[in-house]
Amino acid sequence: MRALLFTVLFLVSCGSVDVLSGLELPNAENVTFQDYEKKLKNGLSDWKNRHKQSHLKSFLRNFGVCAKSSEEYNSQILDRYKVYEMLSRGYYILGYYHEKNLEKSKKYWQIGASYAEKALLSNNDFKKAVAKYGEYVPALSKIKNYQVPSLYWYLANIGMWAKNSGVSTTLKYLKLIKSMIKRIERTDPNYYYSGLDRYRGAYFAVIPSYAGGSINKSRDFFLSSIQKSPSHLGTKVLYAKIYALKTRNKPLFRKLLVEVINTTNVRDPNIKPENLLEQREAKKLLKNINELF
Repeated sequence: MRALLFTVLFLVSCGSVDVLSGLELPNAENVTFQDYEKKLKNGLSDWKNRHKQSHLKSFLRNFGVCAKSSEEYNSQILDRYKVYEMLSRGYYILGYYHEKNLEKSKKYWQIGASYAEKALLSNNDFKKAVAKYGEYVPALSKIKNYQVPSLYWYLANIGMWAKNSGVSTTLKYLKLIKSMIKRIERTDPNYYYSGLDRYRGAYFAVIPSYAGGSINKSRDFFLSSIQKSPSHLGTKVLYAKIYALKTRNKPLFRKLLVEVINTTNVRDPNIKPENLLEQREAKKLLKNINELF
């Protein structure tokens, strides 16, 4: 398995336009440090409203320029490493919540993964280990604890890309996926509102039984994530979309979505935009319940 899954293949640009996202980027070579800091500030302002596609794309434009600017630029406003990490999460959000065209979403997840790689490879120990072994799995021990968020968003992006590229693609990356889960779990098992349990809830429902899939394990991991981090509404929506639909449990499907829609406390600033988007998704799913069942 090649280590650099997306960086070489997908993180490319043509002139001033990112050919995959279609986001127009000014020529990064002409960006001064003052411009760099201005774009950081503007991007962080837009990030607060990422539930609105126009704001999210504005964030991606601003931070995209920062990522392509001189590597000597490193502002006290935000560490350069965090620029890559937030871009990875931003492209995940764009593909998962905002884009309706699956092929475009897959491209956004590819870009998101490539930015996460850029963040991970900023660690020279990890970079040397990747060069030595030629793949990520044996090099994951070199990941620093502060890099766990980037590893998580790498996992999230390639997970969505693989899931929507067919079962054979998902199976191809199972070893890498399992290894990343173990590395994240070692440092922060409940990172991003019990994100690993949420991920495994979907994972065990999607992969075939001969590869270790288990609908019962799927249920248990979803319930664990909900219990540990009830403020993340996306877990209930995913539980409904994946588990309840697969088991044809219409009452559970309805119950979960109604609970999400009726939740009034979505104020956690770290995930308020995502929660608002999850409520929107829950309303759409509930409206189409008779078509889905």
